[in-house]
Parts: sequence; C-alpha cells; structure tokens
Amino acid sequence: MGREPSLTFRGALRILGRTESPLVDRLDTLLGGVILAAGAGAGLAAAGGPAGAAVLAPVWGWIDQKNEATGLLRKLVVRLGGKIDGTAGLERRHLIRAAHSTIVVAAYFDVFHEAVTDAGFGGFRLDEREQANAAFGPAPGQANSLVERLYTSEIPLPSATRGFVENARQVDAWLDRLHLSTTDLLQSLSLLRLVSEQARTFERRMRALPRKAAERYRAYYVDLEAGAPEFRIWSELDEHAATRSAVDTSFLQIKALLAALGAKAGQTPAAAHALDLANTGRLRDPVVSTSVPWRDAAFRFPSVAELFVPPGFRICVFDSGTRASDDTWWSGLPLHHHLADRLAAHLLSTDATRGPLLLLGHPGAGKSMLTKMLAASLPSTDYTTVSVPLRAVSAHASILDQIQEGLDLATNRRVGWAELVDATTDRLRVVLLDGLDELLQAANLDRTGYLHEIVRFQQVEADQGHPVAVIVTSRTVVADRIDIPAGTATLKIAEFSDDQIGTWISRWNSATPALARVPGSRRLTRDEALRQPHLARQPLLLMLLALYVSGPGAAELDADSSKATLYDHLFTRFAGRERTKDIRRTSLREETRAAIEASIDRLSIAALAMFNRGRQHVGETELGGDLEALTAESTDRRPRDSGRRLLIEFFFIHASEATLIGGDAAERSYEFLHATFGEYLVARKIIDVLRDVADVAYNGRRQRDPDDDLLHALLSHQALATQRPILQFASQIFRALPELEQAKIAKVVDFCSAGGAPGRRPRSTGPTARCRPTMCGSWRRTRRIWSCSASTSPRTAG
Repeated sequence: MGREPSLTFRGALRILGRTESPLVDRLDTLLGGVILAAGAGAGLAAAGGPAGAAVLAPVWGWIDQKNEATGLLRKLVVRLGGKIDGTAGLERRHLIRAAHSTIVVAAYFDVFHEAVTDAGFGGFRLDEREQANAAFGPAPGQANSLVERLYTSEIPLPSATRGFVENARQVDAWLDRLHLSTTDLLQSLSLLRLVSEQARTFERRMRALPRKAAERYRAYYVDLEAGAPEFRIWSELDEHAATRSAVDTSFLQIKALLAALGAKAGQTPAAAHALDLANTGRLRDPVVSTSVPWRDAAFRFPSVAELFVPPGFRICVFDSGTRASDDTWWSGLPLHHHLADRLAAHLLSTDATRGPLLLLGHPGAGKSMLTKMLAASLPSTDYTTVSVPLRAVSAHASILDQIQEGLDLATNRRVGWAELVDATTDRLRVVLLDGLDELLQAANLDRTGYLHEIVRFQQVEADQGHPVAVIVTSRTVVADRIDIPAGTATLKIAEFSDDQIGTWISRWNSATPALARVPGSRRLTRDEALRQPHLARQPLLLMLLALYVSGPGAAELDADSSKATLYDHLFTRFAGRERTKDIRRTSLREETRAAIEASIDRLSIAALAMFNRGRQHVGETELGGDLEALTAESTDRRPRDSGRRLLIEFFFIHASEATLIGGDAAERSYEFLHATFGEYLVARKIIDVLRDVADVAYNGRRQRDPDDDLLHALLSHQALATQRPILQFASQIFRALPELEQAKIAKVVDFCSAGGAPGRRPRSTGPTARCRPTMCGSWRRTRRIWSCSASTSPRTAG
C-alpha cells in the first residue's frame, strides 16, 4: 500500500501550511527548512550542510531553551478546529488527518518542555564549541534517526478496524519510539549526563514522559471532537458494543452523519448528478423484480429502502492467522452493531483509499441490498459512488473497464469514468464491487488476485491525485479462494438476531397489506419465525418464509425443518400456483402434482445449464438445447423458443444484464433471483437421478448394475467438490429420504465410485450425449465425492 503524506508530521505541516502559511513558514525556518524542502532529508542540506548546529536544526528547534517551535506548534493546535470548520470533501479529509498527526507530535513536545521546566533547567544549551563538535561523533546519526522518526514515519490514524481506544495504543507505541530517538540524541550530546538534583529530577520526568504525552494526546483529541465530528465517530466505535442499542433500525443516518461533517454549496456536476439519480433510484427498486409474474396483480413487493434492516457484523484486519471462510473462527470475534457508523469511519480513514474493504456474507445475507443502500446514502456533495454488479460485467475485464461497464449499466452510457473523475476532483470516489464470488465462477482466467488488482488500481488513482475507496462483497465460503492482501479490512455480516428478525417481519407486514387480504392466508409472526432460527436468520430465507406462510392453507414448518425442506415447499407451492393460476385453489389433483414436478424438473435443467457452464446465467438458445437433450419432450419449436418459454414462466428467474460474448444481439440471458435457488435445484436433480438409477437397478425381481449414463452427462463438466452449497443441499435432501432408499442410493454411489462394471463405459449415443464432454474419464473423477456425502448420512445394508 502506498504512503499517505498526511499521516506523517512533515506532510501534516505542509497541509496546514496552505491555510496557516506565516506560522508554518516561521516554523520551517526554525527547523532548517525540513518542512517545505523538496525531499525527506533536504532539510539538513538546506540548513547549511553537515556542520555545527546545521546537523541538529530539524530537531534542535524542538529541544532548545527558546521553546519557540513548540510555541508555534501549540498555536497551530489551538486553531485546528476553526480551520476544519466550513471545509468539505477531500480538503476536509486532508485537514482531519493532518490535525491528528499534529496533535500527536504537539502532545509529546508539550510534555517534554514541561519536564524541562519542572526539573528547573530552564532549557538545554549548546555553546558554539559544542555546536561545532556536534558534527562529529554519534550526534549526526542520532539526529538523522530522530528526523526520520519525527517527520517521515506514519502516525497511526483511527479507522473502521481501529477505533480511538485501539488506535491510541498504537499512538502510544509511536510516542515510545519517538521518545527513544529523542533520548538517544540527548545522550549523544551528553545532555543527560549532568550530575545534579535537576538532572535526576529530569531523568524521572523523562521516564514518565511517554505516559504523560499519551494523556496529553487524548486531551487534544477530545478538544478536536467538539469542532470535528469525525473524531467523535472514531471514538464512538469503542462504545457501541457496550452502551448502544443492539438493533440498528435505520441505515440512512449515514447520509446525515457524513453530510453534517461539511456542508458544501455549489452545483453538482452533470455526470455526478446522473449517477446520484441512478443510486437513489435503486432504493425504490422492489426486493424482487417487478418483471416476475406473481400470483396477484395487487401484490407489491417491498422496496429496498422499506425492507432493509442493517445487520450486525464482525470485523478484523486480515493477516496470516485469519480464517476468513471459517464461521467458527468468525464467531470468536466481537459482534458489533451500527454498521452505518462503522462504514463512515472507514471512508473517513486513510485505509479506505489504500486498499479495499472486503465485505463477506452468506447467500441471502443482504450484501447486494447493503451496497444499494450505501450507494444511495453517501452524500453526493462529498462522495461520488459507483456501484458495479460483478455478475453483470465482463469477468475478464480490468478493474477500470468493469467500473466503466457499471457506469454504463447505471446511466445508459451517460457517464464515463475519466469524465466523472475530472468533474469531481473535490470529492472522494467510492466504488462498490458487488459479487466477487460470481466473478470468480464466471471467469475462465485466474482472478484470485483480484483484490491485489484493486490495490494497484487505487495506487494509480492516488498517484494522479484522485483517491478512490473500494468496497468488495463476496460469499464467505469462497474467501479461502481469494488472495487477500495482508492488512485488508475484512468485515463479515452476521446472522439476524431475534430483535432484527422481529424488526424485519414488522417492516414486511407493513409493506405487504395485500397478503393479509388473501382468503386463508396468514402473516408470519416473530414466534413462528424463531421456531426455524436456521432459516430466519438470513434475510433472503426469512422473506421466503414470509412468502410461504402467506399462501392459503400453508402448513407450519417443523422446528427442525432444513433449508432444503423450505425450498421444496416453496417451489412446490409456487409452481402449483403458476400451473393453476388460481390463488384460492389449495388442493392439488394428481395430474397437477405431476405437472408441478415436471415444471420443477425443467427448472432444475435450467440450474444445471448454468452450473455446467460455470456461470450464473444461461441464454435462451443454450437452455433450449439442454431441454431438448435432457427431456423426453418432442417439439417443433426452435431451441431458443423452448428456452424462452421456460424462462418466463416461473418467477424465480428474471432477465439478467449479463451478456453472452459473441452471441446473437437478440439473445437474452437469464438467471435465478438468487444463486441458492439454482444450487438447490442442482442438488435436487442429482438426488432425483440417483433415486431413479437405484430404483431401476435394485427394485426389480433381478438386480442389475446401475446405469449411470445420465449422471455422467450431468456431472462431467464441473467438479462438485468445490460446490459446498450444492453438497449441503444434497445432503439435506438425502437425509430426508427413507432409510431403505438411502441404502440403495449409497449402493449406487459405491458402485460408481468403484469404477462401475469391468470394461463398461457410458454410452455415447442418445440425446444426453450432447451434454457430455469428450473425455468419459472425468465422470469418474467427479462422482467420487458422493462417497463422502453418502457416508455422512445414516444408511442400512441392502
């Protein structure tokens, strides 16, 4: 990560010099030109070369008896609050950081001179001979060491991962190192070798100096809180867990919070205004696409703004000991609330523009809704926010090109990145990259170093004077496949608490009055939801619960119902509604049940079409070809028409912005509303095929070897071993089967894992052959994982 000048004392004084030029110019003169000189070590040369007092000029001004440099610095500290007030945007960000760096150094030298005064010295003196001798011996080396420590080393600044209390400990360590360098210089000048009562008193004061400097720093920090709320935001991060409400009921306060830091008048550039309109519009989007056919025209899904409940979270700084994909590891970290405040603290820190914030969460945790809320909530007077859905842009493109594609999608190509940056030089650019897991799945090239690409992109932008903050979302489960840079702020969304579940249900019920008017329906209650905590603690599954119970005659789920059971109920009920088109009809005739199973099976083929192509979407023609190969239906329709017919008939699928490279311009691609729907359907299809194979092989009068042709066709393209959610669904479906059927499926898996009958190869003729790769052996490598899945479930011999 690149260096941030405002975190160094020298850089801070340069920033303050823009508004306090006379003070900083005088201070620079006293210190031999070390502040405004061209290079980090130029102050020594500017002072007249390595002779006499010139060697000590950059540091002696802080130590000598005149105390003039410390007095000037104290004046700067007193004026800091007034200088910050009334500023906004990047100017304010630079001043905030410079102010913090300045009070740290001021605290040390204030206490240093108090120690000198308390000891009765009145100050240190070097006569002309001693100044001349300072050019020889250890003094020049110690002086240079102190110059480097004082002027060019970075001073820790609070951030999202370090509130004031934790950062203060790092400031204490920085002060300790500064004190050591100062003491070494004084000893090299023989100024601590005086034998007198004053010297002994001073030595005692020097031993206590780091602690007193830390106390003075804290006092200065509190003073700055009154005039600069940024300092208060950082300090309050340490209070949330213990003293603030456990449920954050609104996320929009981040807009008021950040806008209050520095209101700025003036006209918003056209490019930024267009983007702001797009971001605000996403808050009005329904949580489920309006293009999805629903059972009742009067029903309206709640909007993102109506339904979003800020989740709790855990946060860390990534290092070699971080297990980012491990829920057990995360559970050992403190749970925090008030996510808006934490994100504000991050965006105000230097960490935001030096590397990405990685935001992890399980499927359905609300990562995409969070990015929409954040994009619309950041005040456009100080922030320019670009939201990029990674599933909808080219998986192999550079970061810059993906951002441009995101802008094209949001504004219908009205805004270019370079144009936007040039028009908003006084604002912080914020880029939200949503869905890294989907990009990794879609990319044929290795993008595991994607976060490092972001760091390089941020460094290039910073070098051009246009800092950019980047936040990336991803599923937790793929975090171990990502090369995460050391020091990356990593945040994991927590499951809903009981109170958050209650808040969500209250919002859902208030926003969906039409559901209450459906005869025979009921509303989801907090108590009923809490009986399925493993389902209700993820927002997506909680919404599915609410939709399920709203159906006429919907039975209550058992307390131990699995996610697969819920999905089975939902797909069966919604497929039934789609078949009957009658919301008052709750009984299903046998022919209707068969039609429902056929509909779900066709959806499973759509899921497999996406899975086997390694992406989250499928084109109409592609799906039509798979349907023709994998179903017994004969049709005169073109494959595209067959695919289109399925893709528009069920509401879990909607049109995607993702494009098929090289495809027909009229070819549309589609995806499931959420990736877990496809994962469930893939698992369901696999278990269904295993059941059919077992039934044919072992239920007749004479048993025969299992025929794994269809399994081979379906599972030879992608390795299931890397698809943990599919395996989890499959395991849940498998465990719900009767034990005898489990045993027969286990025999099929054992047979296939052993390589099948000697010399046998799957047939290469028939419709399903179109779905196979050229190498039959890949099936044997893939299917071995079923031994692991089946062996973890109870089974009987047979």
